[in-house]
Amino acid sequence: MGDCYAFVTDVKMPLLSGDQVVTYISQKYPEQACLVITGQAEKEKIQRIAKAGNVRSILLKPLDFDKLIEALDNINSSYELSSDL
Repeated sequence: MGDCYAFVTDVKMPLLSGDQVVTYISQKYPEQACLVITGQAEKEKIQRIAKAGNVRSILLKPLDFDKLIEALDNINSSYELSSDL
């Protein structure tokens, strides 16, 4: 996926579910980190998406900006670490 170090998706979307998207991304790009946001997903749906692929963080809506930045910083740090190896 080029220079993309974080793929962000929601759990509930009109055509595909977040777990379908994360599963696809994780199969096609195994090293791609995913960040998931949700506001209405049921607990079992959240647990399913957490196991669907390379989910690094699940954030609840309304989004706390500081938590979003922290989650992206964590992904960026691990991306930079693996790039240095």
